[in-house]
Amino acid sequence: MRPPVNRRAAFEGLGVLAIVLIEFAVVYVTGHSEFEARALSFTTLVIADLGLIFSNRVWTRSFFRRSRRRNPALWWVSGGTVLFLVSALAVPFLRDLFRFAPLNPVDLALGFGAGFASFIVSDLLKAKSPTNPARVCTPMNHLQNLAVTMGAHG
Repeated sequence: MRPPVNRRAAFEGLGVLAIVLIEFAVVYVTGHSEFEARALSFTTLVIADLGLIFSNRVWTRSFFRRSRRRNPALWWVSGGTVLFLVSALAVPFLRDLFRFAPLNPVDLALGFGAGFASFIVSDLLKAKSPTNPARVCTPMNHLQNLAVTMGAHG
């Protein structure tokens, strides 16, 4: 038997892919080099992935409403990721290895902004999801939950 597909995760991943591909195409078509477009898309991808990690930490609350739980591993992974991103963009050997061009501050802001926008959209969609247990229970959801509960005990 096949494991169930997590549709939300698939849509989040496809959303990030769409943002990165559109950004790459727009930047490349507007006269930037392939190396600049690659560096900018990589920046967006890394920031968007970090955003998804933060957004999906707790399914029942948005990022801005969740409690201040300590999670040292999260901060080590996030810090290491940002350090690697900065190194890949700033250290000439690594930049050449990845075939990136140096990014100016405007391009960096664009990459970070697009990645952060992906995170915000994901977090907002979480609040609207019908499978989010934190949503207010509608009468139909309540009946469905009651039927499942009674079926399990009866």
